[in-house]
Amino acid sequence: MQRAAASRRSYTRAIFRTHAHLADEAAGILVAGGALGCAVAGMKLPRTREQKTVALEAYFDRISGPDLTRLRLSLDQAGMLADGSGDGARRIVDPGWSTLWMKRFGPFRVGRDLLVVPPWNRASERRRTTIARHPS
Repeated sequence: MQRAAASRRSYTRAIFRTHAHLADEAAGILVAGGALGCAVAGMKLPRTREQKTVALEAYFDRISGPDLTRLRLSLDQAGMLADGSGDGARRIVDPGWSTLWMKRFGPFRVGRDLLVVPPWNRASERRRTTIARHPS
């Protein structure tokens, strides 16, 4: 198990606290500054006006301290940082992003007789006809 984790790719993740309504624009600046992609932590935007900020995670192959400071300053000067700061950057190991989406798809019952399953989960149920279907 350790060997498999050691062969996985790693990234630098930096977290920026930004105003919720500016998260997309802030992500655009971060991608233009070298981020491979961005995500709002927890995949949820605030539901109430009291929750005005989100943690925007930016992922880089590598980024230097000065480059990270420059990006943070750019966001701050544009009024996009909620408090002018953010969490530090740290290296993380790829958790298998390319296949994590598969966990969202499981067997799905249709009426009394059918069970639709993804190809990687060949579940079956008694008295149901199983149909394997890729969710694309």
